[in-house]
Amino acid sequence: MQLSDTVRVAPIVVFLWSLGMRDEVRTAAHEAWTVYLAGHRDVDARDGRRCLLERHLRGRSDAGQSDPEELTYCGLAYLERFPKDEW
Repeated sequence: MQLSDTVRVAPIVVFLWSLGMRDEVRTAAHEAWTVYLAGHRDVDARDGRRCLLERHLRGRSDAGQSDPEELTYCGLAYLERFPKDEW
């Protein structure tokens, strides 16, 4: 499978996976991703980091963090840790 194949499949996978997400995780992921994209114009909205963000926030939620605002901040901090030259 090539990277281009992954990019085409990713939105479908994200959509199906998000059906099982709790509202606070869905809200936080959306907010964090929107803010991140606004500050990183070179990142495509369908970038694979979105899926990683949702997985990270789901883990935080499973660990007991349920405040959407706190999850949003955690999501932004998580996204900022990615090295810029790897994507």
